[in-house]
Amino acid sequence: MKGEAGFTLIEAVLAASLLSLGLLLFIHAAAVTARLHGRSRMASSALLLAQERMEVLESRGWDGIIADCAAAAGAGWEVDEKGRLSEEVEKGPARYRILLDKSSIAPRRERFTVTCLWDGEGGGFSRERSVRLATERRKDR
Repeated sequence: MKGEAGFTLIEAVLAASLLSLGLLLFIHAAAVTARLHGRSRMASSALLLAQERMEVLESRGWDGIIADCAAAAGAGWEVDEKGRLSEEVEKGPARYRILLDKSSIAPRRERFTVTCLWDGEGGGFSRERSVRLATERRKDR
């Protein structure tokens, strides 16, 4: 029966194994892509929130932000022991924590920093999942 055309059992098993491996690699790549897309979406939302807060901070100034927070007590803003403002926001499936900070960097210069951390995977807030924006300006007298 040497003249018959066709596949041997070993060739068929090898072909099925390679096909299965390729399919598994494709499914894994699709899952990784979906996870990275979700993280990218949360990072983009965090960046937009940070930009919004930075614009408000630049237009109102630190004292204006503090006054707004005092007037809107219980609206989500808190002041921690370091004098940073903190707010938690829920947007879609993720939670975001926004930190506003002011520091002096020279006698007449100050730096405003907006940090936005996100928790979309149930792992809590961490610096690995954050964006930070900073700006410097001359101090008001």
